[in-house]
Amino acid sequence: MHMLIALAALSLTTSSQDRPVEIMTTEGGPEEDTMQTEPALRSRVAVDVARSPWRGAGTMAPGKGRRPTPSLRTDYDGDGVPDMLRLVQSRVHAGVLMTSGRTGATRPIWLIDSRGPLGADVHLAREKGGHVTIVFPESTVIYLYDDHGVPMATYQNG
Repeated sequence: MHMLIALAALSLTTSSQDRPVEIMTTEGGPEEDTMQTEPALRSRVAVDVARSPWRGAGTMAPGKGRRPTPSLRTDYDGDGVPDMLRLVQSRVHAGVLMTSGRTGATRPIWLIDSRGPLGADVHLAREKGGHVTIVFPESTVIYLYDDHGVPMATYQNG
């Protein structure tokens, strides 16, 4: 019995340097990829286009500096008519604006609070079924889709 208590006390006093460190790694790094789905409109700040106008966001062109990522045509809302999607940014937001091919109305389908640039080579990509991805190279992919009129986003980090 005294031996068990002594071993327990010894294990508590052993420094962290003496203990083996176990790190499980995957192709993406030391953590597993995580996926989280939530509503795509997550801004706590109201949109005010007059005070903070939208500008194109996105990518770098070799030798030409920053230029907006190209618009994307896809049937995002599933009404049979292709819509136009643009990756945009203002002083306080980052977002994806959709201009409906049927009505011509423009609305955000992804909106977050953001005070800095989105980064180099961020772009929109078309997926099956009208879904769209925002690709942040070497870090995050965001899947955007319409769930019966509600814009949804699945974030994959890894």
